[in-house]
Amino acid sequence: MASKTNRHLIEGIESSDGQRNRARNPIRLARSLEASVIAEGIEAESQLIEVTALGVDAVQACLLGRPTVDRTIGLPEAYNQNQKCSATS
Repeated sequence: MASKTNRHLIEGIESSDGQRNRARNPIRLARSLEASVIAEGIEAESQLIEVTALGVDAVQACLLGRPTVDRTIGLPEAYNQNQKCSATS
């Protein structure tokens, strides 16, 4: 079983104790259910450091690479055209 943290929980995590606490609670809940945790929307190294400290297992991150299409499942080429990492991408 896996749990994904929404990117809105990650935004500001590196600079706000309140945001860090809002992200920490669902991560702790997932851990208590023995679920792996995926943090979504990591766009800065400081965010990656914070979610790693909170104990996530994996990240989906524009910091690490743009979204791509997995050709093995046959998604259309147009699928990737609408994927954005941030307003500046």
